[in-house]
Amino acid sequence: EVRPTVAEVEGRIVGFVGALPSADTDARRDSELTVSVDPDCWAHGVGRKLVEHQVRLLRHLGREEATTWVMADDRPARDFSEALGWKPDGSRRTRTIGHWSTEEVRYRLALR
Repeated sequence: EVRPTVAEVEGRIVGFVGALPSADTDARRDSELTVSVDPDCWAHGVGRKLVEHQVRLLRHLGREEATTWVMADDRPARDFSEALGWKPDGSRRTRTIGHWSTEEVRYRLALR
């Protein structure tokens, strides 16, 4: 849906953001954002700039809402999302990768 965008510092990629149509059956009309930033770059504005850039692109494309999944026990990631205006929408899921499982909370942002 939207090409990934990367953040670069001194020639090193330190973060990325991208969006695809949501795979969630109750959010098929939404765009689902994925963002990741090198922990060494947290609290330097990298993540904020990446997310704000992606949101502008989605608005330009006429999208109405975006979602993202955050680990339920990752308070810094949840605080980051909430500081950018994202709100938990009440949906939760368990993600399992190999022998590791985590609970996730879905956040939503109105784009219009």
